Amino acid sequence: MADTATAIDPKADGRCTLGFDVYNPFLPDFIHNPRPTWNRLLEEYPIAWHREMGLWLVCPHDLAFETLRTPKLSLLISDWENAPPPVPEDQKTDFHRAAEHSLLAVSPAQHVRQRKLTQPAFSRAVMDKIELKIRDLFREVFDELADREEIDVVTDVAERLPMMSIARMVGVPRAEEALFNEGLGYNLVRSTDPLRSEEDREAARQGTLPGYKFLREHIAKRRAAKDVGDDFLGMLIKAEIDGDKLNDWEITALITALITAGADTVLDLYMGAVKTLLEHPDQYKLLLERPELMENAVLEILRYYIPGKVGPIPRFVIEDMEWGGQPLKKGELVMVALSAAWSDPKRWKNPEVFDITRNQDGNIIFGAGAHFCIGLNLVKAQGKLFIEEFARRFPKAELTGELEYDYAHFNARRLKKLMVRTNI
Repeated sequence: MADTATAIDPKADGRCTLGFDVYNPFLPDFIHNPRPTWNRLLEEYPIAWHREMGLWLVCPHDLAFETLRTPKLSLLISDWENAPPPVPEDQKTDFHRAAEHSLLAVSPAQHVRQRKLTQPAFSRAVMDKIELKIRDLFREVFDELADREEIDVVTDVAERLPMMSIARMVGVPRAEEALFNEGLGYNLVRSTDPLRSEEDREAARQGTLPGYKFLREHIAKRRAAKDVGDDFLGMLIKAEIDGDKLNDWEITALITALITAGADTVLDLYMGAVKTLLEHPDQYKLLLERPELMENAVLEILRYYIPGKVGPIPRFVIEDMEWGGQPLKKGELVMVALSAAWSDPKRWKNPEVFDITRNQDGNIIFGAGAHFCIGLNLVKAQGKLFIEEFARRFPKAELTGELEYDYAHFNARRLKKLMVRTNI
């Protein structure tokens, strides 16, 4: 183990630095087993500047919590030193208009306003209705697998259900699901990723436009209906506080935020649930015996499975500052390594142990502070439905040992094959 002094780069103003020789989240060895790397980062490089990736990496749980909450860091990509130039008004597309109304881009006062107006749509009561609405969807997908001796959890189930569920939530007609799922969903996730080239981001932004056009027209039709309904989209349209309501752009931005933040998380949750539960039959058995542990189990699966490579939503330094004992400069990119924080032994006792009874109080699995994930209840509902349906259909399922990772994925330890023997 190197001591802290060996990590100091005298050419970088005394800042703690590292490179791909210490942390390369794109190598197969890391993707297959990231825990040794996270452990080293937590011990030797709790907050460090990555030379090749051009970003600060924040790892310890406590410091990650503060980093997610602090107003000293911005979520606006325009505050990044490598930000693309502003788009002229006459060149803005639906992508840019929606982005301007997102919870990540509006002022603090507007952020509070939107959170208050959207809260009813994410209430437990509405999530219960959504669960009933998408339960049939889960059954339909699993019905197609009823007689299969083997299934690929990734392509047969996990890649299909997240976007289909969101489409069902907002009332997307079956004929338009492909446009909504593939055009809008696939490209949105890639459109603002700072680790991709500007050319790749622009291509993804252009790819979203047909989906945005459909979504705006769909919201306008629902708003014009005599009864907008009491489903998720209806609740957003009806939400009102002292005469103030969400406009169409704000609703569009919220739905696209669900796609970018929620769909990818749920996809990894499904794959992680099958792999982790089948690898820990005692915990799986306990969960089936004590279904009241389901929500806790969903959190523990995400914590233990460690789906991330780098971090979630980036932050940008607003002005020169010291953070975690390190000198951060205005315009620099900061990534919170949630996967490292979830493995921090100073926060989690025996973090390498999968325990669905673990006390999850104070976790940052869904973020912290003003930008705590508003879709937490939705993720829990989908995780519950998936695990229940999988267990009901394949009570004797076992892993075959055949799995493959997508090494090229930009920010997730994403499986592209996970074979299960159903033993039906």
